[in-house]
Amino acid sequence: MIVFTFGAVVDPSSWIFIPSNNALAAGSAKSKYEPIEGTMNKSVEREFLVALNASLKASDRQSLWKKHGAEEVEKVGSTELYLVRVVDGVDMAAFRRELALEAPVRYVEPNLQLKTFPAGGAPKKSSSDR
Repeated sequence: MIVFTFGAVVDPSSWIFIPSNNALAAGSAKSKYEPIEGTMNKSVEREFLVALNASLKASDRQSLWKKHGAEEVEKVGSTELYLVRVVDGVDMAAFRRELALEAPVRYVEPNLQLKTFPAGGAPKKSSSDR
């Protein structure tokens, strides 16, 4: 199991499983995990994380993004992972599907805004939250 800690010590036994929006896709079996109310991950509108199988020259990456109606926002970390933004007017589902078929592309995933909680689980609702 790979654990990304981003410089912090993490106790996996305290993690809470929060499925992505794709976890319960239509027609799939129901998950035994139930999301905590109000914690479903939301994606940043029109942004995707794209992982490449190998390094491409900047000009080749720009051509790839342009071919599919997107622009590079930034490289994420030191791997071949890029944040890209789809331009207005491009169908999001078609963009994701067609870009994923390109040879240098490993995967294309929505840029999710993750909700995190301190060790010990999700915060408890106080009487003022009810």
